[in-house]
Amino acid sequence: MSKRSVLSRRSVLAGVAATTSIPFAGRAQPPIGREILIGQGRLRGTLEGDARVFKGVPYAEPPVGSLRFRPPQRAKPWNGVLTADQFGQIPLQGGAANGQPLASEDCLSLNVWGPNTPGPHPVLVFCYGGGNNGGSSSQPVYDGAAFARDGIVAVTLNYRVGAMGWLELGPSLPAYAGSGNNALRDIIAGLTWVRENIAAFGGDPRQVTLGGVLAGSKNVLALLAAPSAAGLFQRAIAMSTSAHTVHEPAEAEKVARLMIDAHTGVAQDLLTATPEALLAAQRKVLDGYNHNSPFRSIIDGQFLPSGLLDAFTKGRSSNVPLLIGTTRDESASTLPRGAAEKPFPIDQKELNSLDLSQINDMALRYQKAFADQVALDRRRRLVHAEEYWISCLRVCEARAKHSAQTYMYRSDRVLETGLYKGYAPSGSDIPLNFATLDQGEVVNTGATITARDRALSKITHQAWVNFIKTGTPSAAELPAWPSYAPDKRSTMILGYEPHLESDPNRDERLLWQDTFR
Repeated sequence: MSKRSVLSRRSVLAGVAATTSIPFAGRAQPPIGREILIGQGRLRGTLEGDARVFKGVPYAEPPVGSLRFRPPQRAKPWNGVLTADQFGQIPLQGGAANGQPLASEDCLSLNVWGPNTPGPHPVLVFCYGGGNNGGSSSQPVYDGAAFARDGIVAVTLNYRVGAMGWLELGPSLPAYAGSGNNALRDIIAGLTWVRENIAAFGGDPRQVTLGGVLAGSKNVLALLAAPSAAGLFQRAIAMSTSAHTVHEPAEAEKVARLMIDAHTGVAQDLLTATPEALLAAQRKVLDGYNHNSPFRSIIDGQFLPSGLLDAFTKGRSSNVPLLIGTTRDESASTLPRGAAEKPFPIDQKELNSLDLSQINDMALRYQKAFADQVALDRRRRLVHAEEYWISCLRVCEARAKHSAQTYMYRSDRVLETGLYKGYAPSGSDIPLNFATLDQGEVVNTGATITARDRALSKITHQAWVNFIKTGTPSAAELPAWPSYAPDKRSTMILGYEPHLESDPNRDERLLWQDTFR
């Protein structure tokens, strides 16, 4: 644990009973600058331009010691004033980079950017990407200042990643049943904290949008399907998502067995292992698992009673407007080097959900349908559809059965320079929507920022702002954006010349008509 954490967090807990908790719904306040009162105690943040910023605020107790692999526990109150001017430690993962705080199990904190004007303002709670085995809320690309500038209280939160948040130990250690969905429970704990406290920051707890990107957006879909998350958010944004990145119990048990065997072979030993030993075992799981993401939501019959598409088909969360989509070339930044030269079948670890026999058949269809494309582009297109695009369509189709408001988009920001020149790779839309182009790309593309990028960012950021405020995405430069319906399949193409298309890439979609249903 860092020195700052000891001084500013544990010292203020002295003398407070472990069972004490203070539910605090809060009331809309006039702007009061850097210091506010929430249910846990008094907070002092900073003023950054027109935004009040509070970083590293604990929303749950550190999941360390006896709380490792346990559900999150309500954060205890503190005495005095807690200084919230530094990001909390990032979740335990492969290591810190680019000036990030040190990775730690003590990671359950969040950050708030709020307008310094009277509320109530709508709220965005955002979940980072990283394959559910990396990432953090302190990455510069997720800076919430632009949302605060536009009248939104932006919250980014840390949740446990990798084995710490997604390892199902129940079959080996029955007292830990359900541990495989603890990362989702972390997000629910953060949303509960927002409901109880966000009014003190000028936010409206009745207007909360839960957003996420990549693995974070897959977690958003899981929470749309989870009964225990109902009512904690009123709108949702899923950027580069899939409803199929989930485990059945048997597969979750397989991943846990891999982790146990990679350590000592004894499940109990994971409870007291050093963080370094856990990360070493986790690396073996990541290398040895036969898909590209071993850490996933688990359809356990309780926290998640059924598959996500099944839940949406039955009407779960159909009252929650959803903004959903992908970049045009998600897999451009993830395919292994030399993929163009590899013969069929595609490597199993390139795949998210299908097995080799299924993907080999689909690859032959792609080879016939897109014979004029080079092999690498066909491969990228296929892997993109397998993990992201087709699953997004299935979510839209399922929700349309209940006339749910679902807005589909495709981000066509094509990088003009750098490693992925000519493509719109995974993550390239995040700095557009957050208006953080000058704070670093989420992917290391080497691309330069152009005037066209800035113009597109202005449009997409405004569309996201309006969705958070009204439940309908819109911007002055965009045509009317209708909800998705199977007869039109309306999709907003967010490229340098934004426009609406009906059923884009129809021929490719029909190749998948019997898959992922």
